[in-house]
Amino acid sequence: MDFWTVVFAHLIPQTDRTPDHQIPLVAPLDHRLFINQTVGYRFENMPQDREAYRMGLEAINKEAEQRYGAVFSPCLTRCRRWCLKQFTTVSRKPPRIFGTPCLCTAFGS
Repeated sequence: MDFWTVVFAHLIPQTDRTPDHQIPLVAPLDHRLFINQTVGYRFENMPQDREAYRMGLEAINKEAEQRYGAVFSPCLTRCRRWCLKQFTTVSRKPPRIFGTPCLCTAFGS
């Protein structure tokens, strides 16, 4: 399964919908990033969307590698859940990417 499909399935589950009624999330995002189109807004100090998603992918994979020795996508469901929870848990120091805090904490998410 595609990386962002797995992440979105955990962050934005659509278990209340049948597969044919689920809102497509990854395909529109992939297209928007491919043509380098933004949604029309972002904080001035944030990176462009392509860079932000690249940083997010790297941070999530780094967390999974540090904890489980594997990148995020093939991890077990409970491992994925734990990795994603780490980005919203303030009691734990976030991973650093290129010497700066991961995207989630760097921009106040």
